Amino acid sequence: MFTSRGAQPPMEAWRLRERRITVSVVSGAVATVIALGVLARYASGGTAAVAIVGGPLFVLSWLGIRARFGTPATWRTGNVLILAAGIKIFVAPAVRALSAKSLYGGLADPRFYFLEGSVVARWYWQGNLSLDGIEGVSTRAIGNNFVRAVGAVIAIVGENESAVYLVFSWFSFLGMWCFVEAFRVWASTWHLQRYAVAVCLLPSMLYWPSTAGKESWMVLWLGVWLLSFAYLTADGPRKLAGPLIGLVAAVFAITWIRPHMTLIAGLATLVALLATAASRRTAGSLVNVIVTLGISLPLVAFTVAAFKSTFGGADSIDAALQFTLDRTTSGNSTFAAQAVTNPLDFPGAFLSVIGRPFLWEASSIQMMVTAVEGSILLTYAGLVILRSPRQWLAPLRNPVGIWALVYLVVFVVAFSNVANFGILARQRSMLWPVLLVLVVAAPKAVKMKPNSHSTPP
Repeated sequence: MFTSRGAQPPMEAWRLRERRITVSVVSGAVATVIALGVLARYASGGTAAVAIVGGPLFVLSWLGIRARFGTPATWRTGNVLILAAGIKIFVAPAVRALSAKSLYGGLADPRFYFLEGSVVARWYWQGNLSLDGIEGVSTRAIGNNFVRAVGAVIAIVGENESAVYLVFSWFSFLGMWCFVEAFRVWASTWHLQRYAVAVCLLPSMLYWPSTAGKESWMVLWLGVWLLSFAYLTADGPRKLAGPLIGLVAAVFAITWIRPHMTLIAGLATLVALLATAASRRTAGSLVNVIVTLGISLPLVAFTVAAFKSTFGGADSIDAALQFTLDRTTSGNSTFAAQAVTNPLDFPGAFLSVIGRPFLWEASSIQMMVTAVEGSILLTYAGLVILRSPRQWLAPLRNPVGIWALVYLVVFVVAFSNVANFGILARQRSMLWPVLLVLVVAAPKAVKMKPNSHSTPP
């Protein structure tokens, strides 16, 4: 085969293009830093915070994404992540703050966390780690571990509300990135790009976890949990230390804020590990189960204690569900919720948790966007099942798919008794990345790649 004069083989052409792209990326990063530095020097307030804090975070994310997604097969996925990083850092926090100001007069939870966290941050700066003896903090804040997390961030970036919101929005972006990396361990490139678009550009993922709220924290650490689990169960040569450290860190971080989510993700992990060990019947799979259980068992007491304090001293699942129902039946967006008490209740609970508010129940633009989003996902999932039921089961051939299915089922059961549209919409930011694992992977059969191990980010 002859080529025209000056033509280059495909791989050499790509390498030349890659070098040019690398130069342009680095040059763009330097130019961005300079521009943001000028903006920070001559701007004030929130604009300066975006430049000083958001600029470096975006450049860091940009360079990290290009390092992870720098091949022809993954380049477009990297573009999606860079776009999501830009929106999450520079756009979403401002939109979320303006929305809270217009809808709630600025009295939403993020404002409470910032005000109380500012007091905690000043306490930290005095050399105190315990909150014993602190003054100026409400009783509600003293018992809220998330206020401590917000205080730690404020102690680093300063008492600037815009900067704090931006950092937590970036946390949620890192969690979304972790979900994409977890999906990458076993999925094809075609599926990876579709999953990245679905997770990173879904309105709920861009909007809700984009301020100083617990949703941002949870998206981050649930992403770390699933990514650690994906590497722990991947085929091929691997090291256990990194995934196990990530898993333990995620357990502590999630239990510290929302211990019931630890129980949901922990049950999904246990079932997926046991199913994997039973299907593969290899020594490595058995070692994974033993090591993971050995590390997890000492955390049970910690989780149970945090669970009881979170749910008003509840010592059973039924009591915790009733506690949640009582706490969510107030406000202007309540509805009649029915907890799952037997298998026959599950289909209705699934429709409620995934799809409500329905289109005819939406009373505001915010709720209408949520209703349209849920309706589209429910419709798409239904079409996938009807088109090919066997393909819907394809993701269950690998550990991540099993993890996602168990997590989905337990999540629906746990949140079926939430009786407030606004609260339910926020909580779904912890579900969409997991549900989309099943929805995106289902249209084509996906099997675990023979050697799916790759270097963790």
